[in-house]
Amino acid sequence: MTADRAELLSWVRSRRWFYEFPLPDGGATDCDAMEEVRALHRSRRDAMRMVLTDVFGDELSAAEAIDLASHEGWFSLELASRMRAVRGYDVNLESVEAARRMAALQGVANVAFTHCDIRDLERERVEPADAVLMYGLLYHVEDPIRILRIASDLARRVILIETQVTGVELEMDVEFGHHRWMRPVHGIFALIDDDDNREGGNTGLAMIPSPQALKHCLSRFGFSRVQTVPISLDGPEQLARKRRVIIAGIR
Repeated sequence: MTADRAELLSWVRSRRWFYEFPLPDGGATDCDAMEEVRALHRSRRDAMRMVLTDVFGDELSAAEAIDLASHEGWFSLELASRMRAVRGYDVNLESVEAARRMAALQGVANVAFTHCDIRDLERERVEPADAVLMYGLLYHVEDPIRILRIASDLARRVILIETQVTGVELEMDVEFGHHRWMRPVHGIFALIDDDDNREGGNTGLAMIPSPQALKHCLSRFGFSRVQTVPISLDGPEQLARKRRVIIAGIR
């Protein structure tokens, strides 16, 4: 091992991580996520593999991906092992730096991490990708429809979203300008405070979608097939109880 890689490995080992990364010396990162959260990471990864294989088939290795809210790069590096190129974006500079160092330690050259607010991607010239991944972000933002629109605009063929969801739906009509002018409700967004942990949002407020609201938005944004990715009943408990969902939108 070169001196540079030895220094990288030392830095990685000195840090506590949210994900359990394999290391070149056969060990793993010091992960402070409890086992239920690690199981959630694995279920998200397995769903990602299944959907991308179904959509792209033998063309997967030639496809490109964007990872929105790429965090420490765990899913970006998984994508990079299967796809031609991956771009990760995250608002947390510490996470971006950690992801860059992990990629360098593992010798992964086809992934790049950028520090930015995802809202800025609608103003910058960002090239769309074949697939967009957005895991664990939507329920940490106060403007989820705007974020969904940005993410959808970046996805040429498929978008894959994992999020906490409300435990209820709302089916009713609402008055819209006059008592005789009614429009149907297509799901709801629930307002919460979100400023009390390291994985929280950066505005202090967040809107959690219902599954129906999320699916309706994706349908309006041009995805002809929108589906909930199936999770086994013995999977992570929130996914099994449908308090979290993984939704795929396919053009």
